Amino acid sequence: CGQIRLGGGAEKYNADRKYAEAVETAFWACKEETKGQTCYICMEEFKSVTNEGLVTNFCACRGGSSYAHVSCVATQARVVVDDETSNESAESRW
Repeated sequence: CGQIRLGGGAEKYNADRKYAEAVETAFWACKEETKGQTCYICMEEFKSVTNEGLVTNFCACRGGSSYAHVSCVATQARVVVDDETSNESAESRW
């Protein structure tokens, strides 16, 4: 119960656990293919902050832009949504 409370509640705790499991599964599935490559977003091979390796085949990109950390893709998606949301609210004011 303490871990769940500290983890932000049951829903967030379970979502975070599933996210971590999915990232680890994806990393191991892509480990050989991504060896020696870098993330096209942060330009690192291994992300020590999140203890995360690269994944690939998550999009139709080819070459160097097909390798990324899941957390980098998630952050990039959040930024795009935030930008679009702020643009929509600015446009709706006019």
